[in-house]
Amino acid sequence: MIVSLKRSVKRMLSLTNKVNKEQALEKEKLQNQITVMLITVSIVFIVLTLPYVIFFVVDIYWDHYVSYSQIALYHFLEQTAYILAESNHALNFYLYFLTVGCAFRLYSLQ
Repeated sequence: MIVSLKRSVKRMLSLTNKVNKEQALEKEKLQNQITVMLITVSIVFIVLTLPYVIFFVVDIYWDHYVSYSQIALYHFLEQTAYILAESNHALNFYLYFLTVGCAFRLYSLQ
């Protein structure tokens, strides 16, 4: 995907004149930033929601009503996995600012 994006930008640059090349370079820079942002957001989503998914798969086979300590461990792990999964929403906002930077800030202010 990234390789084909770079090839298309190179083709676009070869077909334009010098004035448009500067604009095309700016566009390529923005496209690269957005690509990095999307990949970063996707990786963070997978990392933060994976414990939640694993917890519910294990929950099917786990008899946690054996003792009070098992019940406490169950609820602790459930809440920890839930907090990780929900923190994804808060982190997305900051990831957009960190990875895309100025372009996202300007767009979000409009």
